[in-house]
Amino acid sequence: MLYVISYINALETDRHKVNMVIHKEGDKSRAVCDTCKNIVSTTFRYAPYNYEELTISDILQGFCDVCGVVVSIPHQSSYKIKEFRERVNHPLE
Repeated sequence: MLYVISYINALETDRHKVNMVIHKEGDKSRAVCDTCKNIVSTTFRYAPYNYEELTISDILQGFCDVCGVVVSIPHQSSYKIKEFRERVNHPLE
């Protein structure tokens, strides 16, 4: 299961305002890692994303800095995943 905690900093500084964070390769964040069973620091980088039995190339993902597994996918990557799903005829449910 993937979680994104990108909004934490915006919520901590102004409880009435939520800013969307646009991540780029090398950015740091925090997320829940199911493998480490903890909130961990993450680093965003582009890597192949496995979708069912197919692979989508160059998807920005957040990787756990402790164990290296994918722990988050930023919102901006969802458009590329959606486009891929529609192209291979896997509609969103």
